Amino acid sequence: MANEPQTDDQQGTLGQAFAAAVDVDLSKNELDQSDIDRLMSDHATGFDTPETVMQKIANSTIVNYERLPMLDVVFDRFVRLFGEKLRQLMSANLEVSIDQVSAIRFGDFIEQVPLPCLVSILNAVEWEDKCVAVMDHRLVYTAVEILLGGREMLDSDTLEVRTLTSVERRLVTRLMTVFSGALSEAFTPVSDIAFNVDRLETNPQLAMIARSTSASIHARFAIEIENRHGFVDLVMPYSMLEPVRTLLLQMFMGESFGRDNGWKKHFRDQLQRTEIRLDGVLAEMEIPLATALGWKAGTFIELNKSADGSADLLSGDMRLLSGHIGQSKGQIAIRIEKNIFDASEEQNA
Repeated sequence: MANEPQTDDQQGTLGQAFAAAVDVDLSKNELDQSDIDRLMSDHATGFDTPETVMQKIANSTIVNYERLPMLDVVFDRFVRLFGEKLRQLMSANLEVSIDQVSAIRFGDFIEQVPLPCLVSILNAVEWEDKCVAVMDHRLVYTAVEILLGGREMLDSDTLEVRTLTSVERRLVTRLMTVFSGALSEAFTPVSDIAFNVDRLETNPQLAMIARSTSASIHARFAIEIENRHGFVDLVMPYSMLEPVRTLLLQMFMGESFGRDNGWKKHFRDQLQRTEIRLDGVLAEMEIPLATALGWKAGTFIELNKSADGSADLLSGDMRLLSGHIGQSKGQIAIRIEKNIFDASEEQNA
């Protein structure tokens, strides 16, 4: 029964199990302070305190990835553009593909960068923010060798990992300039943005452009150059993408971005065929109502306008054009000299 008292053997068994859980030796007649601390600690009860729970949440490396559909389209465009530019630069057979796109804390990525390394800080001019790109050392040495005229492909196992010389760093800067140019073109359908190489760092800690806990997009691009494999990591903090976040959240298929070119052409053609009525206003004047009521057939109205004066063309209540009055083939004509509608639009802007 639940209310029956426990025997000494049962209590001893429970005590031994509890002591084993908290790593306390009950064979000793006396407990020292460390044993007491373990008995009274949180893990002895099996429950986490609120402070412990909050610390686990704050220190969690899991980042919720807000899916940005248009960013996938941008990366697809980048793969194509970067591949074309690299082929032109290196005159080599190569392939570029997307290896993975995920979310990561910026500090976690920096800690994972192997040494020696060369971290490129890219400046997003219009957004006034930065992102980082890291090129795999295997890809760096392969690209440098090809740019210097070599074609001998070394095995990855025998590849010497060393710091780059000043000449090699300039070549890497050239590669990253191509990288940033392709990235700028890839973002063109979403926003006019220019990426450029701000600087290169050999120490990843000097490339901390954001807080270590900042959520970031991590895109890895795999590159194969003449049977040699490497990759480029691009890390963009979510804060950098905030100016175009609403655009990146939209669901568009392909690169037309929701525009129906057929309907656009039809709409433009129909507008150009639309007929409008234009009224030529030779003069305007203000007169008393009694004078207007006294007009009758045969009354002469002086317009105070010369034969070669100016006149306006109106469509409804909107003035569109103005010009000089004249004659053409025995009829009154107006030679257009000014577009009033465009001038008023510029003033309102």
